[in-house]
Amino acid sequence: MVPVRPVKVHSRVIADVADALFQDRAVLGYILLDLQTNLPNNPAYYQSKRIGRSQQCFYYEQDYSLDPHSFKFRRLRFVVRESDPSLLEVIWVVVVV
Repeated sequence: MVPVRPVKVHSRVIADVADALFQDRAVLGYILLDLQTNLPNNPAYYQSKRIGRSQQCFYYEQDYSLDPHSFKFRRLRFVVRESDPSLLEVIWVVVVV
């Protein structure tokens, strides 16, 4: 069994996500939980989405529901750096949709 690496989310990423989601704390909490659980548990799938020629950075992209009672979704693309073999760092976020 492959050990799960911890994920560090930079504070500017949290601020950018909060701004993109209109300060909805419940959705922000769900996204941070997803980054801490889903991202490190599926590294082989996401590591294939390298950025350009970078061997240290890849994209982690997900759609998140903004409202549980409607079909409002927002796609977020996170840039993850793995320069340290024992840690994944979320260093940037782009709001795609």
